[in-house]
Amino acid sequence: MPRLASVAAALALFTAVATASNVTAVITGYPWLENLWFDGTGNLFASDLYHGRVLRLTRDAATGAVDTQVWFGPIDGRVLGIAASPLPGHVAVNVMYYNGTNFVALLSTSTPFVTSVISYIPQNGNGLAYNPTTGWLYSTYEGDFLPLMGEIFAMRVDNSTGVAPGGANVFQNLMFCTDGAFVDVPTQQLYISSSVGHEILVYNVSNAATANTSAATFVKKFHPKDFLSLDDFCVTHNLPRGRAPASPPTVFAVDFVEGVVRYFAGDGSGGSTTVGKVPHFGTSVREPVGPGWAGRNSVFVTTGTLNKTGTEAGLYEVFLP
Repeated sequence: MPRLASVAAALALFTAVATASNVTAVITGYPWLENLWFDGTGNLFASDLYHGRVLRLTRDAATGAVDTQVWFGPIDGRVLGIAASPLPGHVAVNVMYYNGTNFVALLSTSTPFVTSVISYIPQNGNGLAYNPTTGWLYSTYEGDFLPLMGEIFAMRVDNSTGVAPGGANVFQNLMFCTDGAFVDVPTQQLYISSSVGHEILVYNVSNAATANTSAATFVKKFHPKDFLSLDDFCVTHNLPRGRAPASPPTVFAVDFVEGVVRYFAGDGSGGSTTVGKVPHFGTSVREPVGPGWAGRNSVFVTTGTLNKTGTEAGLYEVFLP
């Protein structure tokens, strides 16, 4: 949610910087980390928004030491959403150049600075989600916080080439601040968040033939309780530990304004449970996957500040009760 400084400045009045006792800083020293993704092999990728870079982090399982490398960039632009890829050994990223060029790219997870274009998109994409069951990839555009300007784009990727030959089409338009995106693969549901509208929209995208339009896939929308805003989020069947297997999936989200991390039922029922608070603006939440990261009852959260040359933001681990 990085683009309207005036809006963010107003929201900042509500944002405290105290860190809860169950919150640990993993890395700091950045002005704004926007999104993060675990590839399952031990890598964590995070978008360093204002520097136009992607970082790759690995963590030693025995010592907890974190190694951080610049994996892509800097570019004359920004990198935002990061998601699973249709090709092994890659992640998908939303790339925005200041000259107006926007595309979704494949980024190698083993070799830095190696990229290729999946598809160009009409607007700068933020949230990004890939469905390996159908091959459809979804990207959100916030619309610069203006009502009815938000959009979701869909592109079907050839999993042998990593290219979307048909390009990107509008999955849904006339939306308000569409931000986060996540495909819950077991239930074949696409979750989208409206950041300022603090709303979740759910689509059934199980049918590959109709998965490129909201008209055929829309299921429901709901407002999770206690949120002032909703940034990027994740859907999980594993956390918090001890949950009933028959329960609906759980959504972990961070309130951009307050920096508070909460979870709630993926079907919109019940209330929300607060699990921690990070300093500054909260921008993304992910369940840890892979060696060095998984195995603890926690989620990881990225943060941002208004100071484009600042060093206060970073990545935090939030331990669950």
